[in-house]
Amino acid sequence: EAGVEAGDALMATGAVAALVVAMRAFPGSVEAQIGCIDGLSFLVGTFWFDRLNEVAKTGAIGEILAAVQHHPKDPRMQARGLRALASYGRWPEHVKEVAGLDPVTVLRCARGAMEAHTGHAEAAGAAMSVLSRYAQAPALNQDIVRHEITRDGGLELVKKAASSANASAETKELAAQLVRVVTPAA
Repeated sequence: EAGVEAGDALMATGAVAALVVAMRAFPGSVEAQIGCIDGLSFLVGTFWFDRLNEVAKTGAIGEILAAVQHHPKDPRMQARGLRALASYGRWPEHVKEVAGLDPVTVLRCARGAMEAHTGHAEAAGAAMSVLSRYAQAPALNQDIVRHEITRDGGLELVKKAASSANASAETKELAAQLVRVVTPAA
């Protein structure tokens, strides 16, 4: 219920648009970007479909991706931004259209984050979440998703991240699911 009230407050006061303005005004500030993403992230999950379209109209989703792309070396940014974009495959088609998000770009960012931050539990976990959720999203072109995940040693990268000493139980489970989903049956 607190989340509902917070979401209502963000939408009613124009705070979402203000967060987008702040993200655009301070693209080089990791702290500003993370703060804005934290403010937006629960609105772009799968249970806020009624608000998600309004959030997409503000350009917030594109700004989250831009922040991830602009700060690839910061594991906190990768973790926060990728977690916010992980549920994209479950969004309604009209919201995806409004958001204008390219799932291949998100998949590539997730792979890059996993490769760069394998030892950072939160970043690797968020990247694994994107890869796993997109691989299990029937609304996405699964041939393209599988290709992006498996190309250039992608499955080895997934296994490496899952076997890292810092990998959480969730990351290990997501990796196991991902390998099962993208590996062709013998």
